[in-house]
Amino acid sequence: MVKAIETALSWNVDIISISMGTDIGNNDLRNVILNAVNHGIVIICSAGNDPYEANYPASFNIPGVISVGAIGNDYNILPYTNINPQIDIYAPGEDIASLINDNSKIIGYSGTSVSVPFITFACIYIKAYYSSLKPKEAENFLIKQTDTYLAKWRNEQREIKVLNMAKLMKSLSI
Repeated sequence: MVKAIETALSWNVDIISISMGTDIGNNDLRNVILNAVNHGIVIICSAGNDPYEANYPASFNIPGVISVGAIGNDYNILPYTNINPQIDIYAPGEDIASLINDNSKIIGYSGTSVSVPFITFACIYIKAYYSSLKPKEAENFLIKQTDTYLAKWRNEQREIKVLNMAKLMKSLSI
């Protein structure tokens, strides 16, 4: 993952979308994420699908790194979604139409990895309209385009933020 992020840095990208993670939050990964953010790159990461184990880089507390959790079709948090305090925003993550490896069949996948593209899409729009936004500013702008919900996670109530695309489009005058 470190080498992939270093390669993206060399390509002068604005956004890195990471639909994977590791339970190893080592200094090499943290440093390359910090370097990317310091170079103006917004990083969107899946929060992970183990509720009790940190998933990196999403679990790093780094401004400009957007951690994405998954909600089901009923707007409740999927029971296996990581629920750590670093999660910034939730997006659809249940039965999302996806191509399997040989691209011959579409099936429904669930989890935080399929939630990330929804937020990446929103960040692409934000950066297209406001290209000079720094990663933390883009993150703050995105969070302002959310609605707050009281969702269930297992038997608990949790307040979460969910992207409101209509609000985002209106804020960008689309």
